[in-house]
Amino acid sequence: ASLADRDDRQELIDAGEQALIQKRNEANDNQYKKDRGEYVEGFLVEHLDKELRETVHVDTKDEQGGQDIIIYKNKVPIYFIEVKSRWANDRSVLMSTMQYQRSIQNPDCYALTCANMYGFDREYVDNHKYPPLEEIMPRIRVLEHIGNYNKDLVKKVDNEKLDPHVNPGYQILVPQDLINSDKGEDFETFLHNLIEKIKSVNAKDGASFSL
Repeated sequence: ASLADRDDRQELIDAGEQALIQKRNEANDNQYKKDRGEYVEGFLVEHLDKELRETVHVDTKDEQGGQDIIIYKNKVPIYFIEVKSRWANDRSVLMSTMQYQRSIQNPDCYALTCANMYGFDREYVDNHKYPPLEEIMPRIRVLEHIGNYNKDLVKKVDNEKLDPHVNPGYQILVPQDLINSDKGEDFETFLHNLIEKIKSVNAKDGASFSL
């Protein structure tokens, strides 16, 4: 009723309609980004679970909270994997506060897996189907020791009362140059290293991993 007496009511209505359209578009865009991220994550969970069950008899679970995938041996967590997918050519990879913290708490058993999906046939995503392994594997690079690189940032983010520090809620940017350098690995190399590491893990040591 109060709007009826305003001279600018049409302007307000138009602005409200535009804001509603923008909100809906952002929601749709966020959902699409979520779907694309889950597509790559689902692919890796499926592939890892098959390979690791057959070779080292461990369980691979899609589990959020500082990582996307946790590998369990005798119900004890022994390895953490964060999956990032990049669908635009110019985007770097961002790690959340919790992912950063988990990586430095477990530097020897935390890997950042990065999939460059730029130019990928999105019909696979829309139809929830996976392509042959040879089509997607070359797109994946792994930073097996990301926790060690992240440790250099500890002094910048620890909450010290007297010194300036990074506010909680920060993100860590992982440059594409690092991912694509010789510090990164192709997925098959990572999988081989992971299998060897799992073979050497005694389940009783699981208590030393930080959840």
